[in-house]
Amino acid sequence: MRKYALLLRIIVPLLVVAIGAIAYAINQPLKKIEFKADAEPVIAQQTFSRTEKELLGRLFGVFTKATASKRMLISGTLYATDPSDSAATGRQDFRYCRNNEECYYRVNEGEMIALKNMYIVINHAAKKILVSHARKIEVPFQLPNDSLIHIWEQENYKIVTTKENTDSIISFVCDNHISCKQYRYKLNFSTGEVHELYMRLTDLQDPLNPEKDKELRFVMKDWKEGEVDEQLFKQHRYVEGVLPHCQPAAAYHDYQLITSF
Repeated sequence: MRKYALLLRIIVPLLVVAIGAIAYAINQPLKKIEFKADAEPVIAQQTFSRTEKELLGRLFGVFTKATASKRMLISGTLYATDPSDSAATGRQDFRYCRNNEECYYRVNEGEMIALKNMYIVINHAAKKILVSHARKIEVPFQLPNDSLIHIWEQENYKIVTTKENTDSIISFVCDNHISCKQYRYKLNFSTGEVHELYMRLTDLQDPLNPEKDKELRFVMKDWKEGEVDEQLFKQHRYVEGVLPHCQPAAAYHDYQLITSF
């Protein structure tokens, strides 16, 4: 399960921007190849209809609104399935909270807290706390809708839509994509809440075998704009004192404190 920890750290903050999980695919070879017997690979082209582009505009709008929110709370669980690596199969809980310029993020045994006056990283498994001067956490930049749509078209994804009660389910499918064969968003357009994100990742060692595909499913417990857990941003919850003279809070009295300046 650790092999997806970095991906989880990248994706959760990006859930508040329009393109979401495509950030993973951008770091892979961005080509969709159509394999034909006894023929050279050809690059396939995809063009979305006007209706599909309008739907994408609404989808991106949900994330644009979330990006603009100065106060945000997201929590949930990542479920991973990897047919080639049983150790990578499992679940990880995550929590993300933004309070104006301050930011909190947790994945299982790791916490990151960016406060106005200091930056804190906690590894609960190792019982260590790293403290340094404050760092500004920037919200990832969002491209214009036209650029985002063009990216999806270049990757040759087809759009499939369904409904589940009050939720809309929007899938981007390309069964022979070199890095990710499917993205799926489940959200409520009326409330602006995102409830689930699904990715079906290609096994690069056996890309045309669907049984080897890796699956990641992010299930949101909370997606709340305008809300924060104020307690997460109390310095004394983690450390006491001021830099460079500080020590672990009482709850972490047996943790090793490491300072970095």
